[in-house]
Amino acid sequence: MIFHCAKIVSCASHYIPLKPGDLIFTGTPSGVALEGGHSIYPWLKAGDRVEVEIEGIGTLHNTLV
Repeated sequence: MIFHCAKIVSCASHYIPLKPGDLIFTGTPSGVALEGGHSIYPWLKAGDRVEVEIEGIGTLHNTLV
């Protein structure tokens, strides 16, 4: 990440009131992940499964197509 989470929350809270449970979606500026056109990180591809779990609520499963 370019900015630490605490910095993002601090900046956002100057413009909007934040409450427990609020989500901040930041995205990625163009070109950040592909520095020089090459990446050492594996990218998600069709068939990959992504899971997000929130304790006490459940798990969200998504399979890329």
